[in-house]
Amino acid sequence: MAGEEQKVTKSVSALAVSISEDQLSCTINIPATLPNQPRILLGNLIKALLDAGIERGRIDDDALANGLRRARETKTAQTEICAARGIEPTPASGWRVEPVGRLAGHCVMPGARIAELVADEPASNGVTVTGEMLTPAPDPEQPRLTAPANVVLSPQGDYAVAQIYGEAELDGLEIRVTPGLGF
Repeated sequence: MAGEEQKVTKSVSALAVSISEDQLSCTINIPATLPNQPRILLGNLIKALLDAGIERGRIDDDALANGLRRARETKTAQTEICAARGIEPTPASGWRVEPVGRLAGHCVMPGARIAELVADEPASNGVTVTGEMLTPAPDPEQPRLTAPANVVLSPQGDYAVAQIYGEAELDGLEIRVTPGLGF
């Protein structure tokens, strides 16, 4: 599971906060609550996490409260309580070719965008426990459009632009423009 390896450790008072190497998870160690020690409150745990740079919206208050309750009930330290989780970025997937406008029986003008590659599941950014944005890696399975003539493709092969006046045709991933208008 992503985020399980603990790499970066920051100690705040008696509370040890650890952020995973990928920064998608954060754990906290809650010491045993003994009668001769000051009582640890939920606010103390949250402050320790905030002091360690964890974004407030990523903190799991319920997990902290449960860990604190177990520490009080069992009078034992609770280690590696998952205190915050980031969101993994997701790459785009499920590709299809979409015509831009009506193509069959209609003419396209030079410079007009005529087709584009569209993902069924668009890519989405992720966020670390410290609030940094994570962009998804490009989909290595993303197909590329092809064009034998009269069409210019984007550098990534994800959209096509007509070079001449004519009728555009789509055939799978291939886009072509036939000069003029044929009926």
